[in-house]
Amino acid sequence: PRSADLPADKMPAEEVACRERLKTLGVEFEDHKAESNPEIGCSIPYPIVLKSLGKSIAIIPGTELNCPMAEAAVHFAADVIQPAAKAEFGADLKSISQAS
Repeated sequence: PRSADLPADKMPAEEVACRERLKTLGVEFEDHKAESNPEIGCSIPYPIVLKSLGKSIAIIPGTELNCPMAEAAVHFAADVIQPAAKAEFGADLKSISQAS
């Protein structure tokens, strides 16, 4: 099922905590205005625009995600992508070009 969730007047504590964890990890992001399309059932109540996966991997252009998805992507990049890039190419990944 697609999400039809709408944001509450006050951001929930788990969303605030997620953003604090991202800041601690050195992630660059911006809060983004919630958008919703009830006709297709698509909604991100508390979106962020993710601009980096930690201190060393830029995302160009930034991508809109919910905070838990962004946090999972940051950990995946640190735990899987960065070690694989180092092993395969002998260098750290510097950026990801995306088109979403």
